[in-house]
Amino acid sequence: MTSLSKPVFLLVCGGWHPPAAYDRLKEQLEGRGYEYYCPKLSSLGPEASGVTYQADVEVIRQTALPLFEQGKEVVLVAHSAGGVPAVVATQGLEISQRLAKGDKGGFKQIVFIAAVVIPVRGSDTLQTLGGSWHPAQGGVEPYTKNNLMKLPKGAEKGLYSDLPDKESEKYYQLFQPQSQDAFETPVDYIAADVTIPMTYIVTEQDAVFPAAGQRAILAAASVPGIRVESIEAGHNPFASRPEELADKIIRVSEVTE
Repeated sequence: MTSLSKPVFLLVCGGWHPPAAYDRLKEQLEGRGYEYYCPKLSSLGPEASGVTYQADVEVIRQTALPLFEQGKEVVLVAHSAGGVPAVVATQGLEISQRLAKGDKGGFKQIVFIAAVVIPVRGSDTLQTLGGSWHPAQGGVEPYTKNNLMKLPKGAEKGLYSDLPDKESEKYYQLFQPQSQDAFETPVDYIAADVTIPMTYIVTEQDAVFPAAGQRAILAAASVPGIRVESIEAGHNPFASRPEELADKIIRVSEVTE
């Protein structure tokens, strides 16, 4: 990235969340002159039965490739379960990897927010999170193929624990069904394989993915050089503390090594 250019931010949504859920963060970043993209993932929605994270990887890449062709450098901002396809999407598309082939642009960095980081090749999101689904996640039977997971009423209180009930209710209205297969398909490209800078923002007041659990999977993943930041917020700081979160994302995006 030249001193005269800014990175482009590409947000990868967490489970059950459509792009509209991240609008407060979008407003903060675009208001400061940054380009922001947040595609709807293929594993989300009433027609997503059986869709795996690999389809989400393709959505991320197809969003990023036209930006690369313009010479732009993209920072992935991966929330929650979005950490998995974000990592896989970088394979072969880091700036240095594209440059080696004579191509412009590429992925510059990954910023994880309370994200799932797969620690072992061949594992999946569910195994990384303990192997069973919590009642707040629908309480479904693990490894049920072609199933759609729907969050029950009340799930928003944990996900948005640092928002008033009236506000968390608005987010509940945005939730969509989520492909179960996206969380239960083995992953063979993990954060330890990535060579661009990575930062993990721990959500210290998280009621659904406690900060201790986030730090535990980071330790298990043994990612060399990953930077760890924190924010005093629940699982979704883009809703409760969008200005502070934007500050952190912009600051860490300046890291070059």
